[in-house]
Amino acid sequence: MRAGKLDVGAFPQPFAAFEEKRGGLRTLFTSQDGVARDEDLMVLLVTEKFAREQPAALRAFLTDLVQATRHYVNQPRESRQALVTLKMVGIPLDVFLDMKDYERPLDARVDVESFRSMVADLNRFGFITKPVNPAAIIDNSFLPK
Repeated sequence: MRAGKLDVGAFPQPFAAFEEKRGGLRTLFTSQDGVARDEDLMVLLVTEKFAREQPAALRAFLTDLVQATRHYVNQPRESRQALVTLKMVGIPLDVFLDMKDYERPLDARVDVESFRSMVADLNRFGFITKPVNPAAIIDNSFLPK
């Protein structure tokens, strides 16, 4: 866009944050403008075989995920600083600290009704054509109580 070859572009994070910081561009709409809820951006998948054969490992991983999520949400500046310092994120700290973040459930549970709504939207807009039963594919039972 800045080279004058495009008039419109889609900028997911962190690219949106870089461009917002540089200035000179205007947001026309975001993905949330069309859908009145936060998107579920992170999906963890595990095979049924792994869940059946390694339930303790899966529970331990999810317990760590919940603890890490709580720390990240409750200590955002410290968490983002650590990610930059450890080079786990290749974004300049000043951009990363001001970057829009997404809502995360502190217990890591998938909201079945929100997922159902997302599936309905995907169906309505033609992205999926076969029925999906969220309750049949979402399993929160391995998460900490």
